[in-house]
Amino acid sequence: MKKKTHEGNFVTIDIGSVSIKAVVLEINAKTKRLVTVEEEKYAAPLLNREDEQSKVIVVKALKRIYERLSSYKNITIGALYSSRELQVKILDLPQQIQADVLEKTLNWEARKMLSASYKDAPYSYSYKIIRNNPFSVVLSVVPDSLLKKHIDLFKSAGIKLNGLYPEVYSGAALLGMADITGLPAVSVVNVGYVGTHLQIFSAGELKFYRYIPSGMSEMSAKPTAAELEVYSQKIRFSFDYFRAVSKLNQIDLLSFMGGGAASEGFLPYEQSYFSPTKINALDVSSGIDIAAVMSKAHNEAVTAEAKQNFILSFIPAIGGSLAASAGDSDKMNLIAQMTAREKERLYENFVNKMPVYAAVGIVLTALVVSFAYKGLIDEKISEQRNQIAIQKQKAIELESEGEIMKDKNGRPIQILKLSGKLGKILNPVVERPDISVALARVRILARENGITPEEILVKTEAEASFINLPASEATSNNSELKKEESETNPYLSSLEQTEMGEQELASSIDGEVCIIKGLGSDASCVAEFAKRLVDASAGKQRKKGPLLRIVSVASRQTPKGTEFLIKGVLP
Repeated sequence: MKKKTHEGNFVTIDIGSVSIKAVVLEINAKTKRLVTVEEEKYAAPLLNREDEQSKVIVVKALKRIYERLSSYKNITIGALYSSRELQVKILDLPQQIQADVLEKTLNWEARKMLSASYKDAPYSYSYKIIRNNPFSVVLSVVPDSLLKKHIDLFKSAGIKLNGLYPEVYSGAALLGMADITGLPAVSVVNVGYVGTHLQIFSAGELKFYRYIPSGMSEMSAKPTAAELEVYSQKIRFSFDYFRAVSKLNQIDLLSFMGGGAASEGFLPYEQSYFSPTKINALDVSSGIDIAAVMSKAHNEAVTAEAKQNFILSFIPAIGGSLAASAGDSDKMNLIAQMTAREKERLYENFVNKMPVYAAVGIVLTALVVSFAYKGLIDEKISEQRNQIAIQKQKAIELESEGEIMKDKNGRPIQILKLSGKLGKILNPVVERPDISVALARVRILARENGITPEEILVKTEAEASFINLPASEATSNNSELKKEESETNPYLSSLEQTEMGEQELASSIDGEVCIIKGLGSDASCVAEFAKRLVDASAGKQRKKGPLLRIVSVASRQTPKGTEFLIKGVLP
């Protein structure tokens, strides 16, 4: 069954290090036709496209190529995007991840993928669903600052950009035209000037992607056998790694595209180097009508090999147009996803500030009413008192130390303990409103369900996997020893029996997994509490819980009741 596609004229612009290439692809219900291709070469290769001089060169070239495209009507303009900071990952998600929490899960995964240089920077991500049950997803994430710089190039050239698509979606769209379901492993390699994009498909699904920072800039104009061998070894290393993790014996088909693949002697060398794997230049003519472009660019005397080499450098852009026309193009489109994230952030910011706006509004309303409608003052005051009572009740629920922050024996429950030495590390975490509110709601739900929380931790996913319920025997036999240790070390937890340095501690508290250890009257009480941590609905009122999902629940029966340890993902 064919997937739904959009119809129209799709333009994709590919900004490279040697030139800018553009294609116009006409797509309708009956056919896909390559209308034209355009190329604007630079005077010299741009090895660093971030400096101001290079930006000026790129903008001028974009203007010239756009002038030649302006004669085409009703076009949707997109572009390919590639960057060293663009992180791509293929995620095979657990069975319990459903469609309603997919976006939140991907957002959480995207944040973890950012490099150390952009760990706390705003970011955007796009994705493509490979399989629905369970979800298998290709996820791409890039810092907003770099994304906006790339978009600004098109704005400076007077081009309204509708979409921006990471290179990985181009390759997936191109191979989607061919029937590869019968082949165990197929690879598509885009050979560029400064970098190489490598993808591997198994049984028709994308299983592996890697950007190799190596390309034709490291070789002569006519590559030597030694240069090609060094380059081919880097591709082979990726294949070896894939075979090791996938248990497949070999790559059955290796298809090359991009300007580098058209270099003299490149394909014959690869055919020899990777034998017995079948090697070819990626052919799109079976799924796209390219006759008009080929006849315009070449006469009949030109060899078939020359025609093939001509089209190779434009194939990545053709894949971009196919991605832009796909039914799920908005998910792959970084511009659409960045716009959606910005709207979400604006809404969250508005919601967070709503109490302030409401307070100012109440004061202004009271003043207007007092001057214009003196007869309604008593009624307005009564309404304001009701609002104050509601807010006061919410404050009591969030701040009541006596009921929420103490266990049955009257001892305080410690979530985080601050000190002068480590306050600089801990204070920013405590002040994070999203975690603070979530933890407060956990304590409220515990009180409502008759649960006594004894310890609440916030950990990274890796750290949380090593935390379990302490052995009951050790707990009873070494209580005096633990008491003595806890007095000497205020950071000692019954769940972790190690001391931490400042860097370790900062890493441990800046986590995403909430760990709750406590005591309930019986197993059903604990089960209801765990359920409400994700779904806090009461009656007909639907309300999400403080946790995104539950990772695990461990419990055991004790003389005091049911002791439990719950691990859940914070939003």
